[in-house]
Amino acid sequence: MAAIYDVNRQSLWVHSNSGQGKLNYTIKNDKAVFCNSNVDTNGYDSLDATSRISYYDIQDIDVRACSFDDFCKVMQFAKDSYSSFLYDSDLLLSFKEDFSDSKMNDFYQFFEEYRLECAHNGDMKLYHKIVPIVQACYNMIQITDHEISSELTEDGYFKTNIFNDECCLGCYDSYYLGDEIFDFGGTCYRVTAQYDIESSDKNPVIDVYLTDFISGEKLKGTYIVDINSIDLKCATPLEVFAYLSYKESIDDANWESTNNIDSNFKLLFDSGALNVDSLSDFTDKTLNLYTAIKDTTKKLTNSQPYLNKNIDFEIYKKNLTKEYIEKCLKLCENILMAIDSDES
Repeated sequence: MAAIYDVNRQSLWVHSNSGQGKLNYTIKNDKAVFCNSNVDTNGYDSLDATSRISYYDIQDIDVRACSFDDFCKVMQFAKDSYSSFLYDSDLLLSFKEDFSDSKMNDFYQFFEEYRLECAHNGDMKLYHKIVPIVQACYNMIQITDHEISSELTEDGYFKTNIFNDECCLGCYDSYYLGDEIFDFGGTCYRVTAQYDIESSDKNPVIDVYLTDFISGEKLKGTYIVDINSIDLKCATPLEVFAYLSYKESIDDANWESTNNIDSNFKLLFDSGALNVDSLSDFTDKTLNLYTAIKDTTKKLTNSQPYLNKNIDFEIYKKNLTKEYIEKCLKLCENILMAIDSDES
């Protein structure tokens, strides 16, 4: 199985350093003594004053209108000063070619949009690497805009902690790859799929969780599905839900703000191909999707009103039109082609 059940899975939006930050230095003799490295035997920072960037060096730089080199100076000051701004310096430098040396750029807007693009593409690992850069930007803007007059040390560092690492986090739009209501054995559940916190561009990972539709209470635990590990010839319906939700989002440029109703999985579920009679069938029972779809295709081709046997056909017969059947058949054809392609 490609799905792993985790009872305590962390939300994709929860950043590891949120609310944990502190100054990287203490004040001694009106100078900043850094706690992380380069401290001599007398307890003082062994780097001389010219080796570090102080607030005096960057106080006139606005990250919304500056060069890339100046932006890096501001980010270095923020990183040296506060523990939560521990961004990857090599990652930041990798963006240098995106900016002209002579042009003033709004780096806050750039990295805020880039962060959301990472979430849209399911690259949550990169998203969380960008978060400290955006947080540092936001903090330096607050200092610039509100003229924070916290007293500085002789060498140009804030004597009190004026930074905040709880900004710039949260969920944007819905970011649900799939979100629908299903009847499993007479009980309705809301089933939701979204990217996992460990998802990356090359290795998409999907979280699937369930909510009791009547009570609104979320069921305990999350199913973590590695898309690249799914074997559609031995997969649970839950894994198929994650797979089709992910694949469908690739074809929808605005999937994060689209309410995904009447999805491909819903078509497949209503066709009876998955034969889900209970919640445990959905989460644990494996099936050969190739064989199941082949069998269902024959029944649909013969125009037999074949739906999930627990569903009263009289309620749904209006939906089982020629157009509906053709849509199901096209979906089945595409899935069969995907399975054949994976094997070749």
